[in-house]
Amino acid sequence: LNLFTVTGRVRLVSIIGLVTIQIGAVANATKLLFEATDICASVDINGDVAGTHYNITGTFANALVKNGALVPVAAQATPLTLPAGTLKVNCAGNDGGGGRVQWTILYVPLSSGASVVAV
Repeated sequence: LNLFTVTGRVRLVSIIGLVTIQIGAVANATKLLFEATDICASVDINGDVAGTHYNITGTFANALVKNGALVPVAAQATPLTLPAGTLKVNCAGNDGGGGRVQWTILYVPLSSGASVVAV
């Protein structure tokens, strides 16, 4: 599922997902990608409740970080430089479309006219 379209070159400082409607109770290995490249390993989001946050560390081998509803979200340790393309979420499971995650991104443009737009 496409989340954001990147135009130009940007530095991804942070991407955070917030569960707004509880994820259904089904195994669901979830990860983020930039085009075909995994920018994190997957984590199971089975049954995650509203208020749960997800973020990445910036190290591709590290899993998507899952934070409880009342746990502060740590800053992304390693910013990523992204060319033009698409940030995506990949979920191996399907809860029937009931669960919802709102994604927020913080970035710095590195080229003239660079931007990130939600899809």
